[in-house]
Amino acid sequence: MPIVLRPVTFWHNLISSDLRMLNSKPHILFQFKEKNAVELKWLEDFIALNEQGSFSKAAQSRFVTQPAFSRRIRALENWLGVDLVDRERYPTTLTKEGEDFVSIAQNWLTQVYVTQSQLQQQQKSAQQITLSVQHSLAVTYLPKFLAPLNEINPHTTVKVNTGDLHDCFDELMSGRADFMLSYYSHHGFPNTQNPNLVYLELGEDMLAPVSSVNEQGEQLHSIDGVHPLKLINYPADAFTGRIVQSDCLPQIQSKVRTQTVLENALVESVKALVLAGHGVAWVPHSIIEKELVEQRLKLVTGLPSAKMKIRVYCLNPERTPEMSNLWRHLSSK
Repeated sequence: MPIVLRPVTFWHNLISSDLRMLNSKPHILFQFKEKNAVELKWLEDFIALNEQGSFSKAAQSRFVTQPAFSRRIRALENWLGVDLVDRERYPTTLTKEGEDFVSIAQNWLTQVYVTQSQLQQQQKSAQQITLSVQHSLAVTYLPKFLAPLNEINPHTTVKVNTGDLHDCFDELMSGRADFMLSYYSHHGFPNTQNPNLVYLELGEDMLAPVSSVNEQGEQLHSIDGVHPLKLINYPADAFTGRIVQSDCLPQIQSKVRTQTVLENALVESVKALVLAGHGVAWVPHSIIEKELVEQRLKLVTGLPSAKMKIRVYCLNPERTPEMSNLWRHLSSK
């Protein structure tokens, strides 16, 4: 569910005061629409656009497609009643209104997240740790990660939220999660300049190309030099999709004809599609170990694999005794 700012009480006062300040400038008239709501992700998108300097780079940094990113910027402009971007100029240039709105958007985001953090701290038990976990790691690595917690913090409740990498990262950076357990690859990880973000490397995994087998145990899909290799791909803006696009496909494009037959962002769903015989896909090795041992899946000869790191991230490991104990334990391993 998206977080929205609705023009009432705290948010109304925050937004209205900043818009009054902007409307005092002779070249700007912001038409604030009382009945509408602005989503925080629109503001974050706009900040990313200002920092990246282009729609394509900003969309990539926000892990969305460029058309979706452009629609969200347009939605923010419609909400404000002004153009923030001069679409007649290249490279991407903000209008005067857009330049003035940058600091306002940053101020809104800061105040919202500070307030959110304060309210959460009032409600949250000191003996609770919130962990945001990437979907596939929640299936494979999470049980191992949680195993020593009862000994380290015997009275601590662990709340686990799962999602894609972008959602997990947003939870961590907004303070809704204390730790993030995720994969890392330099091709797919969100850009951040936050100096407080720290991490520990816990292990490795790899995206392995696999195919299912027929009733005789023979591999269903392979490189035969005659037929195109049927692929089950991830969306290009998904974490695993970026790794496949950057590390795997370029190595075979001049050698192997391929045909993408299905696309799915969820690793567990892609695994199920491979098992059903729909094609070849790159799947985390940790999630298919059993199927490889049972020979229900086989590695496809001639296709490259891609390494991924397993990391745990935190913004402030010393914030509570429970967090500090866990971080020290992980650091000592």
